[in-house]
This record gives sequence, C-alpha cells and structure tokens, in this order.
Amino acid sequence: MAGQALTIFLVGAFFMASVISNLTSAISLLNSLYNGSSTAPASGEEDYIVWTALINMGIGLWENEEGMLWNELYGKLADAADGTKTTTAGTYTYAVPTNFKFPASGYVWLGTGTNKTAFKVVKQQDLQLYENNGGNWCYFLLDTTPTLEFNPNCQILDGATISYNYYKKATALSAGADTLR
Repeated sequence: MAGQALTIFLVGAFFMASVISNLTSAISLLNSLYNGSSTAPASGEEDYIVWTALINMGIGLWENEEGMLWNELYGKLADAADGTKTTTAGTYTYAVPTNFKFPASGYVWLGTGTNKTAFKVVKQQDLQLYENNGGNWCYFLLDTTPTLEFNPNCQILDGATISYNYYKKATALSAGADTLR
C-alpha cells in the first residue's frame, strides 16, 4: 500500500512539473525512481500494465482534486471531436463534447466574425430567476449526459456557429505515445 501511495504521489508530482509527456516516458521515469532500473518494462509486460493502471489512478485522483485545474485541459468547442457546433432554428438543446467537464467562461457565442451574439451562462441553481426572461442566456445541464440549453424565450436562428470554451475531462492512458491530457 505504501508503494502505491508513493507511486500516486510521484505521478502527481510529474504532472505538476510537466516532466513527462507521454505514457512511455512516465513509465520510464517511475520505473527508474521506484525500481532503480534504467530499463523500463515493455508494453504487455506485467510491470507495464501495473504502472499504467497506477498512472491512470493518479490521473483520476488529481483530476478530481478540488481546486486542481490543468492548463492542458482547457479547450474550445471548435477544436472538439464532437459536440453540436451549429444551431437549428427553434432548437434550444445541444450536445456538448463527450469530454466536457464544465464551462470555462461566462458566455456562449452564436454567429461568426463580428456578427456574434453573446449568451450569458447562468448557473443551474439560478435558473428560476430567469424563468420569464426573454434575454440572451443559456446554461449547461450537467447531468449524466451534459447539454447546452438556451433560453426557450429567445429566438435561435438556423445555422449559427456555436462557440464556447470549456474544461475537459482528463483522458486515461493506454498506448505508449498517449499524451498526458
């Protein structure tokens, strides 16, 4: 148990210091520090599998540590692999990226270039204050399948580009070239 705690601590220290860039370098450094060996285990070997599991456990612990935010986990909807990026007239609910954790700014924008409209992001607990409001506001419904919800009392035009910044969920590592993000 003490060995696992040390490993998790070392993983966190590496993430914070940005010493490692991918799973292979993480395993190599941890193996060197913990086992005192300069020869890291190869993919598929028992030690490699154990190190990978411990690193992913460390990622999960550090990702969910209160107040711990990684610069690498901030992203833009435009760069996401999924999530709805354009509006449909009369539609007020939109999918967010599968790696969405929470909004990283106070506004969602609809449109492009200088022709954008700002929608203020409202906290879920404050929604009743806006119930009969016709203003430009939205919120992120953060349940098991998060969505972006626009005020149903405003007009949503067809084909407007949706843009916002968000904080991503950290990704578990499995292949040697997987980066720590």
